[in-house]
Amino acid sequence: MNKNTHLSEIMTTNLVVANKHNSLSQLAEFFTNFGVHHIPVTDGSVPIGIVSVSDMVRFISGKMAENKFLSLSSLEQDFKIESIMTKLVFTLSKTDTVKKALETLSESGFQSLLITENGNLVGLVTLKDLVRFTNNNW
Repeated sequence: MNKNTHLSEIMTTNLVVANKHNSLSQLAEFFTNFGVHHIPVTDGSVPIGIVSVSDMVRFISGKMAENKFLSLSSLEQDFKIESIMTKLVFTLSKTDTVKKALETLSESGFQSLLITENGNLVGLVTLKDLVRFTNNNW
């Protein structure tokens, strides 16, 4: 396995992206229709965070615990993607290496990393991508 392989060689570039104005229903459709577990949230092409299926489930579970008469309408009214997403702390570059991605994920506890170029989102690398790369290059 070559840990010095650039992330550009393994990252996903055909991304499903949300913005801060997407509704809960739209977010659920993205996860369902595209079969992804992590969705970058952007302001234009600049990443501002990332949201996961788990984030959405935690939001709904929290609302269920608060109110036994829950409706989709009330969920939509209370939903703000910025309140459930992980705010962008750092990103990696497409020229960073698999080794750096492994170290970053190991230290951060995150399951995916946003890849940027000149501040703009260009890709995503997940633990699954890294496991697949490792398995194919072992």
